[in-house]
Amino acid sequence: MNKTVFFILVSVVLAASAFLCLSAGGKIIAPGEAVHALFNPYENTGIGSVIWQIRLPRILAAIFVGAGLAVSGCVFQAILK
Repeated sequence: MNKTVFFILVSVVLAASAFLCLSAGGKIIAPGEAVHALFNPYENTGIGSVIWQIRLPRILAAIFVGAGLAVSGCVFQAILK
């Protein structure tokens, strides 16, 4: 498989899983409502607060932690061969 195709495929899977995580949680939010709350951050709704204050920071933290673990794994493999 070409590296470009693999990178695009992994990026699509990451975006899809992040989108699904917006809907999942203690209270299931319909995907349409989640998208509406995501693109209308100043609308004063409970769903918008949950998306912007709880779920989106959790998703971004998971992405950055995963990237950090991947980089540290690469560094350890380079050091220890």
